[in-house]
Amino acid sequence: MLRAKVAYAVSRGSDAPPLLLAAAKRLEHLDAWLSRETYLEALMAAILVGRLSTEQRNSAPAVADAARRAPPVPGPPRAVDLLLDGLVVRLTDGHVAAVPLLKTAIAAFLREEDAGTADPRWHDLTHRVCLDLFDQDTYNFLCARQLEALRTAGALSLLPVAQVTYAGLCVTGGQFSQAEAMLEESNAIIAAVGAPAPDSIPAYLAAYRGDEQMCRDRVKTAIDGAAARGEGFDIAVTLYASAILHNGLGQYTEAFAAASSAARYDDVGICNYVLVELVEAATRCGEPAIAEDALRRLVERTDTCGTDTAAGVAARSVALVSEGAEAEDAYRLAITHLERSPAVVYLPRTHLLYGEWLRRMKRRADARTQLRIANDMFAEMGADGFANRARRELRAAGETVHTRSAAADVDLTTQESHIARLARDGYTNSEIASQLFISPRTVEWHLGKVFTKLGVTSRRELRNAAL
Repeated sequence: MLRAKVAYAVSRGSDAPPLLLAAAKRLEHLDAWLSRETYLEALMAAILVGRLSTEQRNSAPAVADAARRAPPVPGPPRAVDLLLDGLVVRLTDGHVAAVPLLKTAIAAFLREEDAGTADPRWHDLTHRVCLDLFDQDTYNFLCARQLEALRTAGALSLLPVAQVTYAGLCVTGGQFSQAEAMLEESNAIIAAVGAPAPDSIPAYLAAYRGDEQMCRDRVKTAIDGAAARGEGFDIAVTLYASAILHNGLGQYTEAFAAASSAARYDDVGICNYVLVELVEAATRCGEPAIAEDALRRLVERTDTCGTDTAAGVAARSVALVSEGAEAEDAYRLAITHLERSPAVVYLPRTHLLYGEWLRRMKRRADARTQLRIANDMFAEMGADGFANRARRELRAAGETVHTRSAAADVDLTTQESHIARLARDGYTNSEIASQLFISPRTVEWHLGKVFTKLGVTSRRELRNAAL
């Protein structure tokens, strides 16, 4: 088992699942609890390898089939036992069949988290399961809890990965500056201690910002690195980011290619969101059959999840393949649900799609209302690619659009922006220093530069400054 864990920690590649599976089998008659945990670790490793599995017998579905033979629970089931049972069903019988089991597992993990008995080893897996369930609220909670625990413990070898994960959460929540600050902090720790972290989230941020060259470069780096490490899951996330970039820029052929490639493998936690991008790209590329098939796969999953995020992305996808009153009702329903969802980026994207549809229906005044909302939200986030698309539509709908002058922006560095936000939120210099692993004197030095650039003289004035 230790040899298997070392192989998993070193490469996270295709060698780990069979080694962990063999260890789990040998433990069956020695320690049932440990055997079940090791089966779950084998499943987690197989999920990470994903599409890069070199042998069918070591693929995630094959490992899940082997894990069916795990010894029965010798006592009251723990969250780890429920996760194992749910993921076995997810990878062998499909998403819909697994949803009730996985919901029960996450509920059990939350109870253990509240009681202080949750095993932190399973955070990475529970994050993926939450995304698979479109449970963005629980995902956000668990990511924040993990980050807080690792930061408090000073676990510098694990903290960068949690920071990168949290940065992705910030992107989905429309907080791009916070995501950038988190990535910069993660990079500083990686440079100091040599801990690895996923490359796909920087591509995800660049995609939503509409930074085409940056995103393309990040995508190539991330895919090359993931292929070298044998992490197929990271390739799926990177292709998802690529699809977002190209949908935002109106490059639908490239978006369709990226989303189609990503959707060929059912990666736990990301495939659902890939299907959302595929529906949009396919409809814009004149591929109605593929759009309908992707929508069918998506709706099968969202109908069983029961969250506002699930209902919202499903309704916007239904609207894209519909016409007339059915399309309009679906857009309105999507907006209603997404206004209650923590996945904030989908809300302005849906206003944009609705505005584009209204303009094509010759309802220019109604279109301008939706497009203004989209443009304002994108501009506030810094989603320049989507904002440019919204402004083009606004001009086509007959409105004069004024863009914000770049000269009006204050040129704070990423570190300065991060420190300024923390200071504005009431953190002391010592608390900021502890959180960022720098000295209080360094925080004071940065704040002096921030005050000068913003033209303020106190933290009280900082609260009213635009950051």
